Amino acid sequence: MKDDGTRPKCPGQDMRFWKPGDIFTVKCRSCGNEIEFWKDEPFLYCRKCGRESKNPRMDFGCAKWCRHAEQCLGKDIAKESHANPVVEKLLDAISKHLGIDAGKTVKAEELCHKSDTFLSGFSSDPCLIKCSLIILTFFDGDAIDYLLVDGILSESGLEEDLRRAVIGMVKSFKEGGNYSSGDLCILGKIIAHR
Repeated sequence: MKDDGTRPKCPGQDMRFWKPGDIFTVKCRSCGNEIEFWKDEPFLYCRKCGRESKNPRMDFGCAKWCRHAEQCLGKDIAKESHANPVVEKLLDAISKHLGIDAGKTVKAEELCHKSDTFLSGFSSDPCLIKCSLIILTFFDGDAIDYLLVDGILSESGLEEDLRRAVIGMVKSFKEGGNYSSGDLCILGKIIAHR
């Protein structure tokens, strides 16, 4: 399909194929103000506090295979890790269930950003590490309601195997698991270097 006869138009971006839910509002994770997103907007700035909010429903799955991804999404967005959309969905689901906590949101985002440095050169799944970091940041008390955590992870789009892995990682970290190697070691290093 062509929009001007020379350039392909992505069917997902063509408004003729949009559904009513493709324009939606989310609450700013810093101040709670409503932000109206169109499904193709990767991020917007909150009109109340000025903080950048990423689109929690943005799906960059096509960037993995589409030869026009860089032209459509931009060079940086097309190369983003598969974890980023899940991270955004997870942060929004947590805000919905636990209320907005700007301090914890900023801390979780900083840890996820820092994890990119730690994860280079390792074969760890960035989605597993980042989701575990977020859960540990927001559920930092002694007792964690793992049924609630599982529900939030499910709502964020994580498959059952990954949900179990995140919950297992969080439990191991909270209970003083073996930090000598693997994903738990990386998680511990990221948290230690806050």
